[in-house]
Amino acid sequence: MNNTEESSPLMNNLQRLGSRLAIVVGVISGVIFRRRLHQLTGRDAKCAGHS
Repeated sequence: MNNTEESSPLMNNLQRLGSRLAIVVGVISGVIFRRRLHQLTGRDAKCAGHS
């Protein structure tokens, strides 16, 4: 069985995908965190009240 030879390139692709996914997840979580912070500070409520 040559499973090790077939799984090594697959693992490399998974690691590349994982690193890209980690960056994307980090950016998205940062955006969500900023929006939650704005809601906590009440800036969104004030802006909605003005408009």
